[in-house]
Amino acid sequence: MHELDADGADRLPHHRRFDFTDNARQVLLSAVSPRELLRTAEAVTRRIGAAVGRIRAIRQRGEVP
Repeated sequence: MHELDADGADRLPHHRRFDFTDNARQVLLSAVSPRELLRTAEAVTRRIGAAVGRIRAIRQRGEVP
């Protein structure tokens, strides 16, 4: 795994972008069925959407600048 942004050194780890080498990505993706990859991607998308909705609601209530 390697960092994608060279200028990200001053960012917190969860704000940095990382990726796998091509070989590692192939091994990881071949270890899981396409159906499971799709299910996982959909679950992550739903969680991100829910988190964005919560952030918007908090901002609308004026609790976060």
